[in-house]
Amino acid sequence: MPYIEELKNISSIGIIKLNNEEEVLCMNSLAEEILRLNSHVNNRNLKELAPLLYEGSELKTEIKVGGKHLILERHNCYKYSLILIFNITSVKTCSSTNIDRIMKTNGTYYSFKSIIGNNKDFRRSIDFARKIARNNSSVLILGETGTGKELFAQSIHNASNFSDGPFIAVNCAAIPDTLLESVLFGTVKGAFTGAKDNEGLISQADNGTIFLDEINSMNLNAQAKLLRFLQDRNIRSVGDNKQRKISCRVISAVNRDIEQEIKSNKLREDLYYRLATVTLHIPPLTQRKDDIPLLVKSFIKKYRDQFNTNIEKLDDDLLNLFMEYNWPGNVRELEHVIESAMNMVEPSEKTLKRIHLSTHLLQKFLTINTSDNREESPESYSSQKHLNEILDEVERQVIIERLEKYEGNITQAAKDLGIFRQALQYRIKKHEIEYQEP
Repeated sequence: MPYIEELKNISSIGIIKLNNEEEVLCMNSLAEEILRLNSHVNNRNLKELAPLLYEGSELKTEIKVGGKHLILERHNCYKYSLILIFNITSVKTCSSTNIDRIMKTNGTYYSFKSIIGNNKDFRRSIDFARKIARNNSSVLILGETGTGKELFAQSIHNASNFSDGPFIAVNCAAIPDTLLESVLFGTVKGAFTGAKDNEGLISQADNGTIFLDEINSMNLNAQAKLLRFLQDRNIRSVGDNKQRKISCRVISAVNRDIEQEIKSNKLREDLYYRLATVTLHIPPLTQRKDDIPLLVKSFIKKYRDQFNTNIEKLDDDLLNLFMEYNWPGNVRELEHVIESAMNMVEPSEKTLKRIHLSTHLLQKFLTINTSDNREESPESYSSQKHLNEILDEVERQVIIERLEKYEGNITQAAKDLGIFRQALQYRIKKHEIEYQEP
């Protein structure tokens, strides 16, 4: 438990770590002081040690001890939970910032509580991620750029058996091919000119999680070595003649069509099968537009606090503009748009409006390209229609044609369209397409 010792040294919050039976694993000195306990509390049941914290079987949310008004928060992980105790006089300033500090000690910022969205399909992805977090299988996350793949990876880590260990994130596309192998697996002195003893990132992830983003950008030689590691969990540094056993969870991510990456020889098929023991798909923002108001509210709060403004909401005109846009950059693009607009507000303003968008952003939102090589009726491509309406009509017609071609066989139709079966099912439901199953 490498980062729990750091938690114990945080003096502004009382911290108690419990196992699933409510037995104390450790607590910091402030918690001991607040509860007037001595240091001999480990492996003892907290309900028996401090019954004032509980109301029946449930943890209280507020208590008063020695004239102090205290707030209690429970944060559940897979094999343990943290109880945080805040003084009411400082809870506003310490609640969010210190929880961030707690999370950062293992290399992460996010947990499942950080994920925002009520869209039905998105909630399915969250629920699925929670289930797979409990086991140690390798996970492959599929999703477009900006959908939140690392947010999910960190959340899985923090709800897993490896949550006490480090979370090491690697963007494979950002590391030159010539350095990737030594960065991942490490080097020993003398392996090549100028080589020193360096621990690789996989070794640093021992007893934790390594997140390999854009795994399809890794060169084939490094992929072969990674495949060997996944098979026997042993690594050998560049230039070394000894192997070392590593225990860590591997989470990887791809932002492109996985089947196409395999066909184009950018990703080894045998490596794919090792990485994709469990596959998690994150829907793009254009498929969960009903979450846009919720996301906007969260981003406004975030940048209102950072920029010290009084903005409280988005006006309906700008929200309609957001709802019509297809967001190729997904949630990340939406956040950047909100941040950009928040830079333009006056201190007295309370509503974010279209006038706060930069000229560049406004042009991007308002530009509607109706040009298309398909031969369609003038009515179908009327200048009165927005681009998303036109695209929806085309998408609906193409799906109907494929379903007719394969006599209602969704699997075959999805393969022909080059998308996942679940994605086609979502679009069939979205466009209310009726079809006859085989």
